[in-house]
Order: sequence, then C-alpha cells, then structure tokens
Amino acid sequence: MADIAEGLVRSGVRRLVVAGGETSGAVVDRLRIPGFLVGAEIAAGVPVLRAVGADKGDMLLALKSGNFGGAEFFSDALKLMHLLRGDLDWIVMKCLEKDRTRRYETANGLVMDINRHLAHEPV
Repeated sequence: MADIAEGLVRSGVRRLVVAGGETSGAVVDRLRIPGFLVGAEIAAGVPVLRAVGADKGDMLLALKSGNFGGAEFFSDALKLMHLLRGDLDWIVMKCLEKDRTRRYETANGLVMDINRHLAHEPV
C-alpha cells in the first residue's frame, strides 16, 4: 500500500484515506510526513489530518485503524476532505469544531492564524 500511496502522491493526489494501523504507519513513513495538524473528526477517534512539513507539499489524510467509523466512513472521509481546500478552510473548521477542546482557546489564537494565512505563512 505504501508503494501505491507514493505513486498516487507523485501523480498529484493530495487526499488519502488509509485503513489499517500498520498500513497507515507504512504510508506515513514512505511519504516522509514529519507531523500533522489534527482537524475535524470524520468519526469518533478518526480526524482529518493535514500533513505538515511533507516533501510533497500540502496533503490531507484519514488514517483509520481498527473498528473506528461505520459503514459510511470512507465516503464521509472523502466528503469532508473535499471541503477542506486550504488554510482558510482549516481555520474555519477549527472554529466550528464540536469539541470545545479542539477549537481556538482564545480569539487571539484565531487572529494569529488569520494573520499567518494573510502573510502566506504556514498555519
């Protein structure tokens, strides 16, 4: 699967849904993704992840492991990932997050991310 994921990313794909804990780890390793920003949950325990510092640029991933998510998980993941197009969408999703602990702690945190976006800096 890591070979397939690498080929997809090389051809321009920037949204991946990967199932299986070991498979997810192999894909992340192969794509050399050093870190993630955690986004909105697709299902309990499975958020959309935005790759940070990846060689291949901006990517969104859903790394599913175990029994997380129901029968509609894959279609739900792709729908949510399709809505997220860039930093501004990411900022809005963080504002709308249902879980209070995953929203901006202060208005100043929101302002700082908006200013970074406007200055073309990483959010």
